[in-house]
Amino acid sequence: MKKILYILITILLLTSCLTPKVETPVVEEKVVEKVEPEVITPKEEPKIIPEEKPEVFVVTEEEYDKTFDQIEVFISDLNKTISSGDFVTWQTLLSESYIDKYGDTKFLQELSDNPVLKDYGIKLKKLRDYFNYVVIPSRSNVVIDEIQFIDENKIKALTFTNNQKFVVYLLIRTDNGWIISD
Repeated sequence: MKKILYILITILLLTSCLTPKVETPVVEEKVVEKVEPEVITPKEEPKIIPEEKPEVFVVTEEEYDKTFDQIEVFISDLNKTISSGDFVTWQTLLSESYIDKYGDTKFLQELSDNPVLKDYGIKLKKLRDYFNYVVIPSRSNVVIDEIQFIDENKIKALTFTNNQKFVVYLLIRTDNGWIISD
């Protein structure tokens, strides 16, 4: 009995290791016409100009501290104006270019298509709408952590959120003090 079992196991192992015979398909040869490639003369490659980094405007520590203090006062007053919904006062703190940009009907329409505004059915039609539905909710309690000078009269006001810097305002110094620019 052991012999028969041994023979069956041996046959089973030998047959399971055999690979089936695969017929090789016959490949017909086709004649392909030789086509001469078209000669393409290379056009002049565009020149790559390295992006220039803007020069850093350097100020003294004393000037930085003095300006930072001015900006903190400006932002504190601005926060109060925004929190109270005082559109008229807020508008006096804007540059003409800011008013032109953010009061533009095309810009306001594009902003109205933002999912957050769209979900609430908010349609921005004028600068006052932008103030009420965008500025008040997002800028009422801004804290400035740092400023960066662009030039002696223009700065970026930055805040830190989740270890990232965000530009909150672009500000310009005028004869009457600081205003918001675009």
